[in-house]
Amino acid sequence: MAVQRNNENYVVDVNQRLNQIMTESEKAIREGNRQRAYELSLQATKVAPENFEAWFLRATLAPSLEERLFCVNTLNELCPDCQDRHYVAFSAVKDLLDRDPFLAYLEETEALYRM
Repeated sequence: MAVQRNNENYVVDVNQRLNQIMTESEKAIREGNRQRAYELSLQATKVAPENFEAWFLRATLAPSLEERLFCVNTLNELCPDCQDRHYVAFSAVKDLLDRDPFLAYLEETEALYRM
């Protein structure tokens, strides 16, 4: 996928940039630099806001419960049938329930129940 910026003929290859960011993030994780990996995951979701893998990475690296829940909601909206998101979602909801056992109902569809 390519995107045109500033009405110029300059074309940015989004997939190539995303792959570069994801590779750098994986390297940072292997090196034990979780903060750098998280910063790269933020870049990935900005470069490709509809990319499931970018949001999955960000959800697993999110420093706060609130951000993990935000990422899980985004994952649910992007791909309600994807099985990969279930562990991250379960972990985030469990942590939320441990902290505050009362949840507010937001909405539901055939595929999702949002709280």
